[in-house]
Amino acid sequence: MDTSTCATDTSTCAMGTSTCAMGTSTCATDTSTCAMDTSTCATDTSTCATDTSTCAMDTSTCATDTSTCATDTSTCAMDTSTCATDTSTCATDTSTCAMDTSTCATDTSTCATDTSTCAMDTSTCATDTSTCATDTSTCAMDTSTCATDTSTCATDTSTCATDTSTCATDTSTCAMDTSTCATDTSTCATDTSTCATDTSTCATDTSTCAMDTSTCATDTSTCATDTSTCATDTSTCATDTSTCAMDTSTCATDTSTCATDTSTCATDTSTCATDTSTCAMDTSTCAMGTSTCAMGTSTCARDTSTCAMGTSTCAMDTSTCATDTSTCATDTSTCASPASPEQALLLPGLLIPCSFCSQPFLHSFWEP
Repeated sequence: MDTSTCATDTSTCAMGTSTCAMGTSTCATDTSTCAMDTSTCATDTSTCATDTSTCAMDTSTCATDTSTCATDTSTCAMDTSTCATDTSTCATDTSTCAMDTSTCATDTSTCATDTSTCAMDTSTCATDTSTCATDTSTCAMDTSTCATDTSTCATDTSTCATDTSTCATDTSTCAMDTSTCATDTSTCATDTSTCATDTSTCATDTSTCAMDTSTCATDTSTCATDTSTCATDTSTCATDTSTCAMDTSTCATDTSTCATDTSTCATDTSTCATDTSTCAMDTSTCAMGTSTCAMGTSTCARDTSTCAMGTSTCAMDTSTCATDTSTCATDTSTCASPASPEQALLLPGLLIPCSFCSQPFLHSFWEP
């Protein structure tokens, strides 16, 4: 997808040389070791003269990024700007970061007038105390998991871990919104995340979903129960004006040309012996990633989840890594099949323990 000239690009881009899909950056002396740099600046005129950042997975797709990047020395290991002590104010940040994962360790910025259209803003500031009062960004995949986020989030479109909203008016097409704020107390009255039973028609979805599986500007698919892998998505994406930096749409009957679709991951080294899930960016499909466990060794030994409807929220989910100690509290996938067939009776849509079958009232017609 790289249309850049990259005259002297010496980066070790495992899956692309600076991967400037829609940019004309010259990268004259770009010496970054971008293992998976997919920065696809739409009209990036930056010079990147002395860019020495080691962006392992930098997908910042600034639509009109005019920055010079003259002295960018950040060591973004799977993060576009993980400054250790970033004290920037971000007062007038108007960039359209399609996949901005700036996880500043001690980011004290106010973000008061942040109008950026962060299509995939995963800013997970460790101690982010910003107010986000007037944050008008259209985060299609906002995974901001601030450890101590005290913002009001009145219009926060992220899917909070303790979200008690009814999602009655959820009309968004957030295909992979996995924002799980640790202590987010917002009401989520206008939560536009992808509810399990999202009945939106996606008729006029003009969001700039950087990783939206169906980001067609005029997508007419029904997406009744899934916005990621539309089963009958026949859109041609002819008028798709979104800046889909990593579109991993796996529509069953997708007739789009997908000329630049790199979801097959030629260098997928994951083991995933019995992983049958179809997670858009899970270890199985590994869209633009090596098993998607950028810093893990996923085994997926007995992962039998189907994730056909994207209910496991496996958007760049590395929970199946060998050393994963998470409780999977909110994992709705059908993980870990029973150890033996005798432990459970599987009926369509039901999982009945054998103890139930041994009840006395069943003896007349059921043999335990």
